[in-house]
Amino acid sequence: MRTARTHTFLIIALGILFSTVPAHAQSEDRNAPSVWSSYGINGRGDGANHEYWYAFDTDPRQIAITVQARARVFSTGVAVDIFNRADEPVARGGAIATDANVRETTRTRLTDGGRYKMRITVDTNAADYSVWIDGLNGTATGTLPAGGTTPREMSTTPGGTSPVSAAPWTSYGINGNGDGANHEYWYALEAGPGDLTITVQARARVFSTGVTADLCDASGTVVRRRVGAIATSADVRESGTVYVAPRQRMLLKITVDANAGAYSVWIDGPVHH
Repeated sequence: MRTARTHTFLIIALGILFSTVPAHAQSEDRNAPSVWSSYGINGRGDGANHEYWYAFDTDPRQIAITVQARARVFSTGVAVDIFNRADEPVARGGAIATDANVRETTRTRLTDGGRYKMRITVDTNAADYSVWIDGLNGTATGTLPAGGTTPREMSTTPGGTSPVSAAPWTSYGINGNGDGANHEYWYALEAGPGDLTITVQARARVFSTGVTADLCDASGTVVRRRVGAIATSADVRESGTVYVAPRQRMLLKITVDANAGAYSVWIDGPVHH
């Protein structure tokens, strides 16, 4: 039996930078950390072990630490540790990978306000890696790394209004903005075999909003119901995974209500364009 795993991923949004920081520009001094000034960092291992240190100030809040990594040779582990003002570890995240990208997300609550330090540990076998944080200092959108520094392609093409008129799913995902009306957008895609992870991110234009995605087979029968995000003025992101086999034509229905602001939906896994 396959167990569904929930991942958190990121999308392209205006105004928030996702930094590409070479190893020499990061501090390896615990007592002189670099400032964590962007949504996240992309890096590449150089065959040596490293500990990179960052510092940030925040009030009590929920955060999600996501690490993506792949190995240059054999296997690699990239880890993130967060320490409070007393230098006590309060959160840990990381990814263990071979030659394929692996992303793992850890959610935690920072219970105290003030200064925190963050250590990113990169081993000798690491190739491309990325670390990003949702919920820190009000940032909730950024640029999704695709095995390094290249952003994933996101489309703004609206879907069809029914299964019959479904638009082709031709990119990694879609970005949209609510227009004050309720909508159902339909897309057609070819997918499988393997795990598909559907991620929905949304925030409300007014009050609260719910943006959902239903994955259906070619006949319109739902095979993964209601991956959705219920949000107010801050971005909320939710993911769900379903195993699809064999390779087949599928339909994706995205439902957007009248209160939606910016929203995005994307799919990780064997989708064939």
